[in-house]
Amino acid sequence: MAGTVTGTPAVMATTAMATILMAMTHPIQAAPTTAMAPMLMVPLATAAAMVAAVVEITVAVVAVVVRAMVEAAVEMATTAMAATVVEGAKPF
Repeated sequence: MAGTVTGTPAVMATTAMATILMAMTHPIQAAPTTAMAPMLMVPLATAAAMVAAVVEITVAVVAVVVRAMVEAAVEMATTAMAATVVEGAKPF
């Protein structure tokens, strides 16, 4: 699964949504006279594609949130250090 997570979060989310749409419009419209085995496999394929898409979106969202948290922590630490150096005050 790790190999499928590439690109920016926006690209990943777009890819995941396209996967869901493709899975939802997969040949479910097949004639009811066809064999039952392929008809039973479509929901499984759809479910697998949707689970993969949800996992991909979740990984993208978590990556964005973690990156924002790290950037905020670095910004706060940098500001605190600068305040200490400039004013001679304790940052906390």
